Parts: sequence; C-alpha cells; structure tokens
Amino acid sequence: MRTTFLTTSFAVIAITATPLAAHVSQQSEVDIREEPIAGQYNKHWYNYLADILEADKELKSDLRRATDAEDTREAWEEYEN
Repeated sequence: MRTTFLTTSFAVIAITATPLAAHVSQQSEVDIREEPIAGQYNKHWYNYLADILEADKELKSDLRRATDAEDTREAWEEYEN
C-alpha cells in the first residue's frame, strides 16, 4: 500500500513538473487541472490523472499515425472529448 502511494505520488510530481509533449504543437480548449479541487488527493483525483495520461498517450499515438490534416484534426477532436 505504501509503495503504491509513493509510486503514485512520484508520478503526480513528474506530471505536474513537466508540460505534456502533445500539448505543445496545438492550442487546445481543454483545461487540465494541475492540482485537485480543495487540495483533496483522493481516488477521484488519481482516476482523473490516469484518464488524462491515457488521453495524452492516445493523442500522441494518433498524431504519429496521422497522414493528413484531417487525421490530425480528428485526433485533436477526440482528445478534447
């Protein structure tokens, strides 16, 4: 349990310390929180972070596979959803 908490804590620090590479190339309307509401680090916050990481990973993958402007636009639209 303690190891999981420490690992998760380090992951959160790494996430908030560096900007996500997928966000650099295009401005997005998505507002990603860097800290939880009211400072509550609970399971909902960690689930939110996991969802953000998964969406970023999928966006990067989709952008690598994009062959034209339409594919790129669709990848960003999917990410924003």
